[in-house]
Amino acid sequence: MNTSENTGTPSFASAGDAARSFLSGNVATGTGAAADTRRIGFGPRLGAYLIDAVALSAVAVVLNIVHLGAIGSIVGLAYFLYFWSTSGQTLGMRLLKMKVVRTDGQALSWGTGAVRLGGYIVSAIPLCLGLLWVIWDPGKQGWHDKWAGTAVVRA
Repeated sequence: MNTSENTGTPSFASAGDAARSFLSGNVATGTGAAADTRRIGFGPRLGAYLIDAVALSAVAVVLNIVHLGAIGSIVGLAYFLYFWSTSGQTLGMRLLKMKVVRTDGQALSWGTGAVRLGGYIVSAIPLCLGLLWVIWDPGKQGWHDKWAGTAVVRA
């Protein structure tokens, strides 16, 4: 990725370069000192979520085997709330070296984690628009991040 000299905006040699940059989360966002280069874009966040989904699916299989499948959703919600509020990292986030923090850089409290989780659910309802918002938001925040005052950054 190159930077256009007169506009300061990213320019790409090919569509493949643009796609690789997008999927790696390395698209430059914002301008000037306000731009946080540590923030993570949509591609890596999706990767972390898919890793978490695989782990939670394994747990769901075990719960179904022991006839406790009905609590699978509760386990999934508790998984995200616990890890966001304690370490800031789910298993997927840890493997991909990212974490969720408050916009002031501090760790999430249980309350902030709960607001983010509720916002995550609401963000998924309108065709995942609130989750996809990360793609074009200058601060790389989805609706759930904006409501909870959080951001996903490199760990």
